[in-house]
Amino acid sequence: MRHRSLVFYLLCATFVSVLFAALAWAGPSNTQVFLYERETCTNDDPRESLTANMDSNFPDLTKYKYKNGPANWNDRISCIWVGSNASVKVNGDINYKGSSTVYGPGQHELPSTWNKTISSFKVRPNGYW
Repeated sequence: MRHRSLVFYLLCATFVSVLFAALAWAGPSNTQVFLYERETCTNDDPRESLTANMDSNFPDLTKYKYKNGPANWNDRISCIWVGSNASVKVNGDINYKGSSTVYGPGQHELPSTWNKTISSFKVRPNGYW
């Protein structure tokens, strides 16, 4: 009987581990955008990503704290993961000024021209822009 209990426990522990791993890799909902400091769209620490919902406006990323410390999200974004029904328009300067580009659904490792240069952005439905 002890052997069966141990096997059952190990199976449950394995299932829970796989479930948490799957949730950790789950992307944004279809109307969300995840923005990451890392050059790949992954994070081990939830404070290393910024979540934006449909119709969100982020006019000044200096106002959003990074890792709950003194640093902010301005010029930190390296990867963007856009939900299937969303798009994000990013700008190089605060208040939606400067150059801009739009990213549609999917994971986007930012090219050198946009890597760590984003200062403001808006999230809208895919096809809005």
